[in-house]
Amino acid sequence: MAFTKSFNTPLLQIDEELQRHNELILMIKENPSEISEIVSRSRRDFTREFFTHLHTIAESSVNNLETQNGEIKGFEF
Repeated sequence: MAFTKSFNTPLLQIDEELQRHNELILMIKENPSEISEIVSRSRRDFTREFFTHLHTIAESSVNNLETQNGEIKGFEF
């Protein structure tokens, strides 16, 4: 039982972090013209982990055109 509890805590923290990353990605996707304001307000959230998560999403959609068009379309550079 102690192992399960100690194992669940890090997983919950990772899940919460990924949810924050997804919320930030959605915010940018829905408001691309406000990118400067979003970055200013959320500067501390643009971590290495955030960009790793964004890269993972982009990589996972490479072979799936439907996902690529839906998820990554807002990030045209």
